[in-house]
Amino acid sequence: MQLRAVIIVAILGALSLGVDSCPQAQAKPTTIIAAWSVPSGGYSPSVVYRIYRNVNSSQFTLLAVVQQPALQYVDQAVMSKQRYCYYMTAFDGVLESSPTLTLCKNLP
Repeated sequence: MQLRAVIIVAILGALSLGVDSCPQAQAKPTTIIAAWSVPSGGYSPSVVYRIYRNVNSSQFTLLAVVQQPALQYVDQAVMSKQRYCYYMTAFDGVLESSPTLTLCKNLP
């Protein structure tokens, strides 16, 4: 069981955030894209990724559960002039990994 937990932690590569915005902000919403990587050795097919988010330093809540093989999540429920922070974990149905580093974006 300990080995399984170590494998789950190893699955989580670097979490990165990108902002996709449109010059016509009123016409199209801004989105934040959370992306991550897996090690070259692969991953367990039973693992899902849990994305947690807070807004303006509020309490973190579960935002989404992402199934494999996806390696990104697009958060379209964002608004300008807000600070969004994210972290993620891997979950195999029994064990949840330690969280990744928390990354934040301030939207203009």
